[in-house]
Amino acid sequence: MYNQHGSLRRRSSSGRHERHKDLRSTADAQGTDLEERDILLIRTGAVARLQDPGAEWDPLNEPGLRFSEELVWWLYEMDIPMIGPDNLAVEKVNQEIDGTEYVIPLHGVTLRDLGVYLNEILWLDDLAASCATDGIYEVLYTAAPLHMERATGAPINSLVLKAH
Repeated sequence: MYNQHGSLRRRSSSGRHERHKDLRSTADAQGTDLEERDILLIRTGAVARLQDPGAEWDPLNEPGLRFSEELVWWLYEMDIPMIGPDNLAVEKVNQEIDGTEYVIPLHGVTLRDLGVYLNEILWLDDLAASCATDGIYEVLYTAAPLHMERATGAPINSLVLKAH
């Protein structure tokens, strides 16, 4: 579970790029070891912001991961199988890399090159509150896809089991 403030009760600010070091520092603050083959669940507050009539919401400017070679190599070396955020695109939609503007640059690298599954728009607020209450940030995440032939993507039914 992740939020750049190290607290799962806060929302990331709109337009924020989350960096590789933010993932690691949040895990450290939570006392969680990131291990090979871990599934990353990333809470930015995007879904809650969408549902809040008083909150500013801009889907193209929602917080998300920032492309970097350091992040890509870390995902590769850690053999991360899936990233599951509560935002629309896992990453900040529009990003500038070496002076060129890109739209969702991590998608190509994660899906095509690394084989990382992306499961977006997860409701993580209740899980975040539970984790913040008891200090247990490690969970079993499982998901069953719809049975669809010749599909490259399909909705999945996520389930999280947590020790108490």
